[in-house]
Amino acid sequence: MNKFIENVLEILLSLFIVGGLLYVAFYVKPTVTVPEYTPTLFEYRDHYYSVVSPDQDKKVIWAVGNNGRVIRSDNAGKDWRIQDTGTKHDLQSISAWDSNSAIIVGDLATVLTTDDGGESWVMVPIEVYEFGDQLLQVCVDSATGQAWISGTMGTVIRSSDRGKTWSMVHAQEDLAWNDIMVAPDGSVWVVGEFGRLQRSRDDGASWQEVEAPTSGSSLMAIAFSDQQHGVAVGLSGVVVSTADGGDSWSPVAVVTEAHFFDIVWDGQRFAAVGDNGTLASFSAEGQLAQLGRIHPDNSLWYTQITPLSAAAYLIAGANLGLHSGRDWNVYQ
Repeated sequence: MNKFIENVLEILLSLFIVGGLLYVAFYVKPTVTVPEYTPTLFEYRDHYYSVVSPDQDKKVIWAVGNNGRVIRSDNAGKDWRIQDTGTKHDLQSISAWDSNSAIIVGDLATVLTTDDGGESWVMVPIEVYEFGDQLLQVCVDSATGQAWISGTMGTVIRSSDRGKTWSMVHAQEDLAWNDIMVAPDGSVWVVGEFGRLQRSRDDGASWQEVEAPTSGSSLMAIAFSDQQHGVAVGLSGVVVSTADGGDSWSPVAVVTEAHFFDIVWDGQRFAAVGDNGTLASFSAEGQLAQLGRIHPDNSLWYTQITPLSAAAYLIAGANLGLHSGRDWNVYQ
């Protein structure tokens, strides 16, 4: 009799367990609570390739980089906020007309514009050459308001309506124009692979090849201090300068194999940055004044230097920071 009762209890217990499992399967819906992820401003894998400060007081700072990242500060870098661009493409360069209106270019023919300080960004469709969809540099000419973009496959495109429409103004060829700028005399300059250097004096309708003693090393950036004096920098420590408005260029002796990626005129001197933490300055005539590092312990790479004043620069690349005097402060 006891054995019978034990068997009955075991059967009832089994039925209870099975019934409970069936109830859970049909009537209990599992929920998973995933904590909301808030991206931080300066993560380890974030790289900022370009930085600009368009207002006269240098309070507004925009920086752009990999994975569609755009950040902005309205108080000279004390506080930052991430702006939504709607893209994950790497963003290579930013330029601005003023504190509210800016343009960004990047990989896969990405062109973004804003007129509201970056609260919203508009993706602008453009036509590019085959394999020419990597846009490397954008600049805004403060004198005319025109915007210029350079990139791969000989790409040079121009906009006269704040980035709404664009016109291709350079023939297709198998090289990248790494930098584009408008000189004080109004001429447009592009520098690129294989030490190539070209100038247009008619808004891109025609281009003149200019020889420079680069030994074939790619030029990465160019800047002018006035209508006569300019400096271009490139890979393997190449530096060339002009004193006649770009008609002729001469080598500048710089004892380094570091790659230079950008150069700028700060009102008193030229300043250039590159890999291995390299920071160099040149006189108004283009002669080397100082060669060193952003910081003695810094061996990282940097792609853009933007002056805030004489000897005070925003520097973007492996990280983003402010170099002032001898001090280097990384935003974090």
